[in-house]
Amino acid sequence: MLKLLNQKRSYQENMLIIAMIGMSVLFLILLLGYSFAKGTTGWLDFQLPKIFNFSTFIILISSYTLHQANLSFKNDDFIGYRYFLGSTIFLGLTFMVCQIIGWVNLQEKGLVLIKGKTSVAYVYVLTGLHVLHLLAGMIALLVLIFQALKKHKYIDSFVYSMNPPNQKRLKLVSMFWHFLDGLWLLLYLFFFLNH
Repeated sequence: MLKLLNQKRSYQENMLIIAMIGMSVLFLILLLGYSFAKGTTGWLDFQLPKIFNFSTFIILISSYTLHQANLSFKNDDFIGYRYFLGSTIFLGLTFMVCQIIGWVNLQEKGLVLIKGKTSVAYVYVLTGLHVLHLLAGMIALLVLIFQALKKHKYIDSFVYSMNPPNQKRLKLVSMFWHFLDGLWLLLYLFFFLNH
């Protein structure tokens, strides 16, 4: 397996892939725990907040805008790159606000984490962990846009885009962001099918 990881990949890419595998295992264990706990004492079936539907739509759009940012970067369209990168950051923030609104909706229904039922705790833990990982992705995106905004002249942007470490940084951030988007989609579908 390590030989497969090392083929034409940098050390940073390999480390990111290993980290994403670790995150996947963590979420898989929690989802299995959720499945095994379903129907036991302390279990409560409840409706997920409707805002989670909207946040799912938002995060899927953010994948599209980040893809467009990558295309703009490769095509030396630095204005487009900044625009789509900024859009991705805005959509990521919107997603996190939607998650917080969803948690508030759960609390308004009396579904609180500490005194709640097992099913409620799993929803808070899974969505909370996802938001924490997304926050790491947001920090990486903010670093990218800060660097892009510093290079506002075309020649500076062009030199920046030709630098292999900068290309790699964008690639790694994009891989992580798309992974988080896919992870949320799987979580959403899992909750949708199990509630």
